[in-house]
Amino acid sequence: MHSPSLLVHLFLRADRVEHRDAPDRSYLEAVWEGCGRLGMERAIPGRLEPLELPAALPPGRGSTVRVLAAREAPGAGVRQAFVFRSHDVVGLTALLAPSDGRGWRELEAIWDRHCPAPGDDVVPLGGVRLYRALGGSRSLRGGGARRLTADLRGSAPPHPAGTRAGWSGPCAAAHDGILLWEQRIGPEARLQGDRRLVVVGHRSSEARLDGWTWIEGEPGLTALGRYLLHAAKLRYEARVYAAGAGFRGLRAEAEEVLDDLMRLHSRPPERIEEFLAAARGLARLQAGGEGLITAATRLRALRRTAEIAAANMTAAVGEEWFRDPAGPFAQDRRTAQWLTAQLDDDVLYLQATSDRARDRRLQRPRLPQLRELHPHPPAPPAWAARRRRVWSEKTSKPSSRNCPGGSHPAPCATG
Repeated sequence: MHSPSLLVHLFLRADRVEHRDAPDRSYLEAVWEGCGRLGMERAIPGRLEPLELPAALPPGRGSTVRVLAAREAPGAGVRQAFVFRSHDVVGLTALLAPSDGRGWRELEAIWDRHCPAPGDDVVPLGGVRLYRALGGSRSLRGGGARRLTADLRGSAPPHPAGTRAGWSGPCAAAHDGILLWEQRIGPEARLQGDRRLVVVGHRSSEARLDGWTWIEGEPGLTALGRYLLHAAKLRYEARVYAAGAGFRGLRAEAEEVLDDLMRLHSRPPERIEEFLAAARGLARLQAGGEGLITAATRLRALRRTAEIAAANMTAAVGEEWFRDPAGPFAQDRRTAQWLTAQLDDDVLYLQATSDRARDRRLQRPRLPQLRELHPHPPAPPAWAARRRRVWSEKTSKPSSRNCPGGSHPAPCATG
């Protein structure tokens, strides 16, 4: 392999970058300043994008990628970076492609020295390190791919997670003279926010490799960049779902309250307040700001987001990259299928609990229970007794009208 280079993608939620004092905004600015320390001190000639980040981020315009700032380093090789916005994502992409033959490990050490890692208060959608290179004259199929797999095991940097990390083999995906591998870590690889991939193109495919991974004539996301953005959104939503035990606890709590109400229906409670407290608790769990209805709505929105991300992933690179079942593309698709299936099940269970909670018979005690709670109801107030006495006197007086069904005047019977 020759002409090694390092391509870095950073994806952030736009709503966490819009405020100047937000931790995610500070992190983006720190990485952008780090690019300046890497020698990228000038704007890209012939481009209109400014060197510095705008004070206020412009609104997203659908899926259109809008470059907000761009910079490069003069001299041999390529050292460029740009910041962009696409819909609800703000991202940074940087390329270190020296002409002196420095390898991936040295390039990664240089990047880490100048550009900080996110702090605990930063919540990125994800990040990608893409180790690029050109293969030799060998074919990138069959035995050539296997030899490249063996070579990159010693050339690619180890993952910070430690010895459990390993590069997939055989090649994870191949198409049109380009091979791609991904470094996987442990059983929860599909939830990783930070990804590491190796992309190798045949030496005759250098232009195709650049156009697929880095730049297509002008700064902006290429096909692989768009794919990785949508895959980062998918993985972020999967992490949100995996960490979202709150709605499961909410459903369990609601089921417990419903069981209590069923028990109170089967036998009279000692006090009516006991029944009313359970009914109020159920109403809170059903319709509160964090209730069953809200939880089901959020899960439906999460499912739709995952569905859109999966469709955008396919649209970005084409169906041919998903043919290898062991490749990262096919694995990302399986992650989307797993997430949508889990969300479908959870929405169904939440809806069943919510339907059960809407049963009005559970929200009020039966009449026999009320009679057992109050076998001797309290005496009515004095004003009610007076009104009843006056009404009784009025109705007991004889009437001067004819009784129905008779032809002679006579007092109508009362009672």
